[in-house]
Amino acid sequence: PDLIPQGKIGSRFSVDMGLKKQIQKGKGELFLNGTDILNTLRIHKNISGNGFNLVSTDYYETQVFRLGYSYKF
Repeated sequence: PDLIPQGKIGSRFSVDMGLKKQIQKGKGELFLNGTDILNTLRIHKNISGNGFNLVSTDYYETQVFRLGYSYKF
């Protein structure tokens, strides 16, 4: 976690994964990869100040999947 003067920002993590397959006698390649595949990236905050207390959980739209093809010539 990150300690800041007003409180604490919780730790964060995500899981990424990728697969790759060579095709066309090694000249072509198919790939599939994804970021935050378990949709776990969120940040918990606990911040206090003069006359206020903030407890929040922020969710980010980080889940992305890509499918691609490359060819070597």
